[in-house]
Amino acid sequence: MGMYKYLRNNWNSEEVTQLMKSRMISWRREETIVRMDKPTRLDRAHSLGYKAKQGFVIVRVKIGKGAGKRPRKVHGGKPSKAGQYSMPSVMNKRRVAEMRAGKKYPNMQVLNSYYVCEDGRQIWFEIILVDP
Repeated sequence: MGMYKYLRNNWNSEEVTQLMKSRMISWRREETIVRMDKPTRLDRAHSLGYKAKQGFVIVRVKIGKGAGKRPRKVHGGKPSKAGQYSMPSVMNKRRVAEMRAGKKYPNMQVLNSYYVCEDGRQIWFEIILVDP
């Protein structure tokens, strides 16, 4: 087996799970979009087209979990049967993370993205950006 296959098989091990839990503690205090030197999941980034050379940037994006509130009428009072139940989003969380990274770095293009981890409140994705 090659190196990337060993990394992929090792990703779900107990040691990596404990390491990610300790990393998430510090990631919660960071900003929403953080530029990184190297990817957290090297095997996944490499399979999606990342190369360790100039023009490639890795960005970690934090997205809040949960659905948005149900839209209500603007005019008039609250209808008696209108509860504030949550509605599912039209776009998935990964797509939202890609859009936010693209907006933060307008001179770069989004190549791909992948899931890193999640806790009870947030999901983290890493976005691969390329300088056109």
